[in-house]
Amino acid sequence: MGVSWAERDEAGLEPVQGVEAVHENLHATFVAAGALEEATGYYYGRQWHTAVRSYRRHIFFTPESAVTDSVLFRLGKSLERTGERKKASNIYEQLLDQYPGSVFEEETRLTLARIHFRNGDSELAGLELDEEIEYGNDRSFIEEASYLKTWVFIHDFDFDDARAWLGKQREFDSEKIVSANSILRGKFNEQRHINYKS
Repeated sequence: MGVSWAERDEAGLEPVQGVEAVHENLHATFVAAGALEEATGYYYGRQWHTAVRSYRRHIFFTPESAVTDSVLFRLGKSLERTGERKKASNIYEQLLDQYPGSVFEEETRLTLARIHFRNGDSELAGLELDEEIEYGNDRSFIEEASYLKTWVFIHDFDFDDARAWLGKQREFDSEKIVSANSILRGKFNEQRHINYKS
C-alpha cells in the first residue's frame, strides 16, 4: 500500500495529496470506527485483553477523535482488569492531561487515587483526592473522595488528622462516612489498648 500518512508526517515527507490522501484518511476512519465498535463489544463482554487491543487500534488510527476521552477511560478500565495497573495509571494521567473538563475527569481522578493507594503511595492518592474535593462538581464523587481521604489518613496511622478530617465532613451523611467514623473509633480504641498495656 505504500507509506501511510502518519509515517509520512513522522518522516517529514510532503503530505499525500488528492485522491490518495482522501482514500488513506477514509480507510483510517473506517478502521478506527470498526475498532471502536469491536472494543465496546469486548468491553461490555468483559473480554479485557481483546478490548485493550481494539481500543489501542482505535487510538492509533484516530488519536484525536470526539470520543478519545471515553476511549482512554475504557482502555484504562480494561487495563486495570487485566492487572496492568501501571499502564492503566498512565492512561488515566493522559486523559486528565489532554482532556481537562471531560465528563470522565472526576471518576478518573478517583480511580487514579485508588490505584495509587493500592500501590502503597498514599501521598499521590491524597493529592488526587484533594484535587477532586477542591475542584469537583459532582457531589457523589466529592463525597467518595472525602471517604477515601479518611482511608489515606488511617493507612498512614494519622488518626488525629483522620478524626479532624471526618469532623469537617458533616455535610456528608452517607453510610460510608458513618462507617469510616466507626472504623476510626475502633482504631483509637486499639491504640489506647496498646498504650495501656505498655
